[in-house]
Amino acid sequence: MSEKMNCEDYDYFIPSSGPGTSEEAAESMQGCARQLRARVLDYITAHGADGCTDQEIQEGLSMSGDTERPRRWELYREGRIKKTGGTRRSMSNRECDVWVIRDIEREEEQ
Repeated sequence: MSEKMNCEDYDYFIPSSGPGTSEEAAESMQGCARQLRARVLDYITAHGADGCTDQEIQEGLSMSGDTERPRRWELYREGRIKKTGGTRRSMSNRECDVWVIRDIEREEEQ
């Protein structure tokens, strides 16, 4: 993660190398991406140190993967969440990254 983004400065993200359909999809999020990001962040926060996978977030929020993953990615790029380094198995028996809130103050103390 080389460059942090500030989610408050934008409502939705358009991939820089995405096809026209990606731009259309991103633009369709105008007006609601901030609220969706907040829901994803609140869900991850509520799970504390146990964290959650994308699939768990999607199920818990009744949110499609096509909506949840970009919001989680935006939070990651902004530096508000991080991978734990651990994984959990998905319903399809694949290993999935576990996401938690990044505790900036604690990390700076170390």
